[in-house]
Amino acid sequence: MSCSLLSDCQYLLLSHVRDSCFNKYWKGRKQLVWAHNLQGIRRIRQGNESRGDHGRPVPPASRF
Repeated sequence: MSCSLLSDCQYLLLSHVRDSCFNKYWKGRKQLVWAHNLQGIRRIRQGNESRGDHGRPVPPASRF
């Protein structure tokens, strides 16, 4: 009885730790991906504006 109780508690604790770590990890990943996408969209928009009709790639200095 006490053995199974202990393992149940350990299992609950482990699963709780695992879930909280997993959630933190995924929140971080989502924020990273979101920031990356936002940066990419902004860069594309800026590139299109500064490129004009020439279609030449923008030099790195004019990106910022």
